[in-house]
Parts: sequence; C-alpha cells; structure tokens
Amino acid sequence: RGFGFYIYCIFATIFFIPAYLIILISRCCDGIFYYIFNLPYCFLFTKNGYKKYYKNIKIISPYNNGPSIILFDVYVCAIGTILRNGTIEFARCFTMMFITIPWLKYFVNCNPYVYDLDERFTQQISTSLDDCGVSNVSNTVKQIISRSKQDNKLRKRLDMWDFAPHYPYPPPTRNWAIGMQGVQNFVLLTHVTHADSNVLNSTTKEEKSQDKQSQESQQNPSHFVFSNSVEKPIWRVMLWYNNPYHFLTGYVEASISNGKPSQIDKKNGGEHPMWLISSHSPMLSDRTSFMASPGKIDAFF
Repeated sequence: RGFGFYIYCIFATIFFIPAYLIILISRCCDGIFYYIFNLPYCFLFTKNGYKKYYKNIKIISPYNNGPSIILFDVYVCAIGTILRNGTIEFARCFTMMFITIPWLKYFVNCNPYVYDLDERFTQQISTSLDDCGVSNVSNTVKQIISRSKQDNKLRKRLDMWDFAPHYPYPPPTRNWAIGMQGVQNFVLLTHVTHADSNVLNSTTKEEKSQDKQSQESQQNPSHFVFSNSVEKPIWRVMLWYNNPYHFLTGYVEASISNGKPSQIDKKNGGEHPMWLISSHSPMLSDRTSFMASPGKIDAFF
C-alpha cells in the first residue's frame, strides 16, 4: 500500500460519493420502517415482549460495537473480487449487498424485537489432507483466498464457486482487515483477523528476508482460537452485529483441523466452526429453509 495506492483510493472515494449518499438514504429508510413495525409488535402485541427484548440484547451484546468498515480495505477486496468474477458480476453483487443484506440481517436473521434469539453452533470439516502436509495446505489456502491476483486458470475455477471468500492481507500496522465473501447474487463484508505473525510490524528484517513460503507458515502465538481441534489457525472471521453488510451475526474460525477427538480420520482437513446468533424459527434454523440463514448455511457445508 504505497503512494499510488492511496492516490487511487482518493479518486475512487470521490467517484463513490453519489453511491454513498444513496446508500445512506437507503439505510435511513430501512431504520425508519424497522422501528415502525418492530416496536409496536414487541411491546404491544407480544406477551413479555419487554423481557424477551432485553434477553435478546444480552445475547447479541458480545457481537456488538465491533470495528467500523474501512473503505480503503473495501477497495482492496473489490479489486481482488473483480479479478476473480469480472466487473459486471461484481457490480451487480455489490449493489445487491446494499439493497438486500441489511434487511436480511436486522429484519429476518437477528431481530431482537420479534424472535427468541440464541447462539447456534455449526461445524464444517473437510476430508483429510494429511498427505499434503500442514504447511502446504495452509499456504495453498492463503494463496487462493488472500492473494488478490490469480493466474487465469485458477481464476476461472474460482469464478465457478458458489461461495468464494476473499480475505486480503492487512496493512503492516494491524493483523486484521475487511474481507469479502462472494455468494452467488451478492457479496458480503466481514472483519478478518489473520493468524500469521508476519502480518504485523513485529516481523524483523531478518525474518522478512527468509524464504516466502516459510514466512507464510509462521503462526502468531497470541492468536486466540476457540475450537479445541485446531492444528493450525488461519483466520478468525467476525460477523459483527453493527456490520449491516453481512446477513449473519457471530464468531467464525477457519483453521486446519487435527480431527480430535471425534473425527481423527479427517486429520489436517479444513475446519470452519461457526457460533451464530439466530432464532429457533424453522424458517431460520431448518436445513431445508429457503431463507439465507444459519440453517441454509449448515446445509450448504
């Protein structure tokens, strides 16, 4: 992220101003109707609505007040996603994100006024990759997901994926950055913490001069993981409640698994545990649900 990058971002921000104003108006309109419909339903037409609301707020609170969305990070995500999916497809999905995702998140998936919310655990784990080796699996995954530029053959394969995350490396001053997930008809924004120790300024000049592959295999010892079956962590993905541009709220990890204690036949496979806030409604919890929800995510993986 040198001088040229910031000049590009300044010009991009100027051209983004009209869209930003439309997005702001859209969010205000969403908010007005959100409270017009939800407040009367919760406090006038629901038994113990007041108690239910404050119980739900307590459940949501660990996932509230997260970092803001950094516009320059979004530009990096946009460049990488365009290189994967093309300009026209990205423009359509990016527009749909602003129109539909706040409604899906606050009206449907995580509505403290209407639903009885709770935390749901969903785990996804791949088949074993033990024959590949931990470092090879880790470096290959990061090459596919974190690098913006891909060769043409890999780019075409990524464009066929129904779910294609892009988590660019952060700038040297922090270990997290905004990530982008491509999901068929829209994209989603996330806050992604990278487990690599060399994403921070603490990396020494001697470490920087080492072989690139050995750099990428370093692990930050201070990186927190919640799963008890992690062989090597790669990313922590936060789906903050105050981020309107992801339809889920929760805590997610993406790691290489040791498969212990119950699936040791999947050693060195990828694991993707998710702790999500959602309701018990079949519309959101059932795997056969048509709605973009934890149930559908569970069925997808």
